[in-house]
Amino acid sequence: MRRRARTTKLLDYYEVLKVSPLAPMPEIRASFKRLVLASHPDKNPGRRGWSERRMRELIEAFDVLGDAQRRAAFDRRRALLGTKTSETTKAQPFFYHKQDPESRALLVLHHFLNGRPASALKVLPDMEEKYGSDFLFRNLDRADYLDCLFLIAEHYSAKRRYLEAAERLQAFYYHEKRATFPRHYLGEVVRLLKDLYLRKIPRSGDAAAALLGLREASGLGLTSAEETTRLAKIAELHLTEGNREEARRVLDRAQRQFPLAEDLKRIRKTLQAAG
Repeated sequence: MRRRARTTKLLDYYEVLKVSPLAPMPEIRASFKRLVLASHPDKNPGRRGWSERRMRELIEAFDVLGDAQRRAAFDRRRALLGTKTSETTKAQPFFYHKQDPESRALLVLHHFLNGRPASALKVLPDMEEKYGSDFLFRNLDRADYLDCLFLIAEHYSAKRRYLEAAERLQAFYYHEKRATFPRHYLGEVVRLLKDLYLRKIPRSGDAAAALLGLREASGLGLTSAEETTRLAKIAELHLTEGNREEARRVLDRAQRQFPLAEDLKRIRKTLQAAG
């Protein structure tokens, strides 16, 4: 009796990451991040086995498609086996056309998780205007709410809308900083907030917003180097705005704390030259 030939089945990493075979690296990376957020065990406590398998699958796919040589080899094997990306259209989720606040909040999250921030931001501003700035908080569970904040901030930051990005990340931080079991990426949120407050917002040219952000940064557990940077930028902003007395007061306090900091010495010289 002849044995049937065994069919080689190739796991299509493009299908796993929900991207086209022609997708550029930034798109692959963004899709991987979105899918990891959606598939993480924290988000799927009732499907832990599925979640762990899905996470392994996503990591395996990104390890291959995220490396140019491994991706090229995979593409050759994929072509030989005749693997095609599925074009099957999935049914829309139950909340897609509903207008109640919870369904609208789920739709915003759904759009972000599936790489459609423009669609999400057609819904969100109207909902927040109608139901208040805590619209997402009141209509999503904790994990979904925090993931949504992070994805919104990530989008705004990519668009250089740094103040709006900081607003969402700050809401995340305030929500989680005293949690017994904070979200696993709270540290990443703090890192992004520091970058916004200490670097990106001060470069935006809005002195009032920069000063507000620098004051907020003081509660983020700054290192000595970061605190020196924060105080130096505050003094520099006051000096730029012509408020020399306030600049001097900040510098005096900063130099008592960090007497050897070169940034502070430089600003002191500028202040003395200005009279």
